[in-house]
Amino acid sequence: MRWVSWCKIVTPKFMGGLGLGEIRSLNWAFLAKWKWRIKSCSTQLWARVISAIHGSQNNVDNIPLKKDIRGVWKDILASTKDMEKAGITESDRWGIVTGEDSSSMFSVTLFREEVMKKIGTKVNVAPFRWNAWAPIKINLFVWRSVIGWIATKAALADRGVNVRGTTCSLCGCERESVQHLMATCIMSKAIWWHIFSWVKIPFPLNAQSCQDLMGIIQQQCGSSKWKRVIEVVFFATMWRIWRSRNDIVFNNAKLSVTRTVTLIKEDAFLWVKNRSPYGSLNWGRWCDFNIRDVIM
Repeated sequence: MRWVSWCKIVTPKFMGGLGLGEIRSLNWAFLAKWKWRIKSCSTQLWARVISAIHGSQNNVDNIPLKKDIRGVWKDILASTKDMEKAGITESDRWGIVTGEDSSSMFSVTLFREEVMKKIGTKVNVAPFRWNAWAPIKINLFVWRSVIGWIATKAALADRGVNVRGTTCSLCGCERESVQHLMATCIMSKAIWWHIFSWVKIPFPLNAQSCQDLMGIIQQQCGSSKWKRVIEVVFFATMWRIWRSRNDIVFNNAKLSVTRTVTLIKEDAFLWVKNRSPYGSLNWGRWCDFNIRDVIM
C-alpha cells in the first residue's frame, strides 16, 4: 500500500520531502555542467574539437552550435528548451560557485536545488527537521507522522481496509487518527506530560498535532545543540507511543505509562550517546536531565 506520493519522496529535504531526488533535475544538472565546462575549459582538446566542428555560429548561450549538424552536442544544448517548457529560465548562473581565488566550480547539487525550487512540490512538514542523532528509521517515521501518513486504524479504514473498529487502541474513546494517537489521546498526553516534566519544559495544553509538539522545541530558549537533544527525545517519544500501540493491537499487551517513559529515556540516551559528539553522557545525570553543561 502506497502511503506517500512519489512527488513528496523526490522533493528535497529542505522543501519538506524525503529527498530521494528527481531524475529529471539530475539530468538537467549534468547537461548544464557541459555548457559551463565549454565556457570555462575552452582550451581543452574536446572543447576545441566542438568549436572546430560548430564554427563561429553561436546560440543564445554564446556556445558554439550549428543547428544543421546532428549529434550529442546538439542534444545537450537542447536541454535549455526542455527547461524553458517546464518554466525554468535564466539558469545560466545556477550551480556556479566562485572560490576565494576567483576560480569557479559547478555544483550539480546547487543546480538541482534551484531547479526544485522552481518545479518542486513543497511538503508542509514545518517545523520538522531531519536529525542525524536519531536513527534514519526513526527520522522517517516521524516525518511520516508529521505529514499524517502512518497506518493508524482511521488511515487504513479510509483506504478501504477492513479493520475491526477505528477507535483508539490506547484510550478506546476516539477515532484513531495520527493526530489523535500522537497528540490528543489521553494516554499519549500522560506520556508526554512525563516527558515534558523530565526535560523541564512546560506542558502544552493546547497541542493538537505532531506539528504543534515539534514546534514547541523552536520556541524554547537554549542553544541549537540543546534543541537538537530535545528533538531526539521527542522522536523517541513518538516512536515509543507507536510501538506501544502496536503491542496492544498485535500482542494484546497493556499500556504502562511508566514503562513507556523509561524506554523513551533509554532510547534517547543511547541515540545521543552513540550518534552525537557527546559520548561522555552519564546515565545518572541523563535520568535527571542535568546535561546543559555537557552539551553547551
